[in-house]
Amino acid sequence: MGVRLRWGCLSMIEDYEDAVRRKLTQSLKADASVFLEVLFRPSFHPETLLRAERGASSSRLHFRSFTTNLWYSEPDNRPEVVEAEFALGTEVARDFWAQLAGLGPQAISPEEVLGLDGMSVEVAYAGGDEPYQFEVWLPRLNSREGRVVKLLYDLFWSCERPTVVTDRLEQLHGYLHYGLPVRKIEGDPVTLRFFASLSYDQETVAELQHLFSSLADQKAVIVDMTNFDGMGTAYYPVFREFIAADSELAWVAKDNSRALQQAEEMEVEADRIFDSVSQARNWFLSDRSNG
Repeated sequence: MGVRLRWGCLSMIEDYEDAVRRKLTQSLKADASVFLEVLFRPSFHPETLLRAERGASSSRLHFRSFTTNLWYSEPDNRPEVVEAEFALGTEVARDFWAQLAGLGPQAISPEEVLGLDGMSVEVAYAGGDEPYQFEVWLPRLNSREGRVVKLLYDLFWSCERPTVVTDRLEQLHGYLHYGLPVRKIEGDPVTLRFFASLSYDQETVAELQHLFSSLADQKAVIVDMTNFDGMGTAYYPVFREFIAADSELAWVAKDNSRALQQAEEMEVEADRIFDSVSQARNWFLSDRSNG
């Protein structure tokens, strides 16, 4: 079931949580009197910190994450920390802080944290006074704590960012259940980037069918599964129908063993499976020039 038993007892779990905080939040809390900080500890992906802080004249975002999940790492092979920093535009920052104040994070009551195969989330907030903290397990989107987390999450999506930040946001999406885990990236050809995983339910099937039908007039489509964790085989008929209906479709999956396996099981033609989006795009360009 993927239950976290590796550390063996409560004290070792506490040591793990302290290690995550120490590595990802060190040197940040003292830098600003106004901030919102969310520390994600997902079961199967790298632990990640998102933080917004307001200074005297500007606001900034900080991102920190491990290269792999710390919980499952070996003592002699701990993951490294990657980080990025962004400046926020004045209007974007003003809107964010106003929305955050309206949510009143300082009034949220901490929840009892209990769960398996999911994600615990620690939130720290300071509005010019002492920081207030709470912890939740898989915050629900319709809850106040869920809206606080999503506000910061969406802010990071709104910024230009390195690939590693995009990868982590996509991975967190799967735990937070923020809708169909796919982005439609306009271009020639259009790209469907799948990420996280697809858990089977009829609503998701309907959303996926609607997405595929909306592409009926597209002459070329790239299906990017670089950061995709997989899906239940019950989705195969939906994808097979899409594959059969689109004569110009390229699949990016060779660097993802699970995605490659599923593409092969769905009988995607081998010469249409590529290592990268750029390779798939070049194939389309070459095919058109030869045509």
